[in-house]
Amino acid sequence: MVELWRYPVKSMAGESLDSCEVGEKGLDGDRRWALVDWTPNRAGKPLTIREEERLMTYRARLAAGVLEIVAPTGEVRTLDEGMVSHLATEASRPLTLRELEGANFDDSSVLLVNLATVAAFEAEAGMRVDRPGRMTSQYTPMYISRVSGSSWRPGSRGVGNVVAGPSSRYSIGANMAVKAFSSEWAEQFKDQVNQSSVYKTAAKGWKWTVGLVIEAEPDKNFPDARGVVMDLFDGEARDIKVGSAGDAQKCDFVITAPYSRWKQVATKELDATKGMLQGKLKLKGDLPTIVRYTKASQEMTECTTRVPVEWPDES
Repeated sequence: MVELWRYPVKSMAGESLDSCEVGEKGLDGDRRWALVDWTPNRAGKPLTIREEERLMTYRARLAAGVLEIVAPTGEVRTLDEGMVSHLATEASRPLTLRELEGANFDDSSVLLVNLATVAAFEAEAGMRVDRPGRMTSQYTPMYISRVSGSSWRPGSRGVGNVVAGPSSRYSIGANMAVKAFSSEWAEQFKDQVNQSSVYKTAAKGWKWTVGLVIEAEPDKNFPDARGVVMDLFDGEARDIKVGSAGDAQKCDFVITAPYSRWKQVATKELDATKGMLQGKLKLKGDLPTIVRYTKASQEMTECTTRVPVEWPDES
């Protein structure tokens, strides 16, 4: 074991430890606190960096059992009502503080990442991964271990396995490839869109649902048509779901194309707006409105490239 990290406040940066007690609810004090968002479409849900990236500029730590917050300025503060009010103003969201050990995890209470995984992230990103910053904010590893002779590549089937012991539970905290245009793909796509500050700015004022109809191509191992329904509002993806083509056709804007054409869009071989102008993607809706939000459309394509995908015609 080469590194050990704890995150007292969900989605804030954490603290490096030499040792820590681990119980049924994970590391002692880990994600014991969370800021709860009370905007109408998220009422009661924890605030995360998907909604407010600036959370990661605050570092939470436990000093002799007392919670401290190190602000971006370096000032050390307590997470009292005044601090919660400050964060609410900064995020433009009504927030409350929840202290409940074991209730603020997205998945497992303790996550494991090995150094081979870190190296794979670096190779994939083409840059050095800052373990205490970028990588930990994305994947929240609690332990980083050195595993000799191990390797990982995007889509490896062993990633995500759970190893259970008498008093501990660990899971490897990295994403595996998901099937194109599946429910899992839609969930990860939504997460990427909501993490994008570029999209948030470019899509300001957008208030319409968008349906993508992916037409069947049996010769490409895509035998049945599918629909992607995107509830997009004012720079946020409120929901993205995969259903039938009929579901997608009920949206305010409907874009239709064969599977292989959508693959070209998702892999950046074809710009979606240009595709509509050229008739390669069939649009039902107001084209000038779509053109006005070209930057938002391009950023959504960028978001699809951040989701590791298994394409049916390549499997």
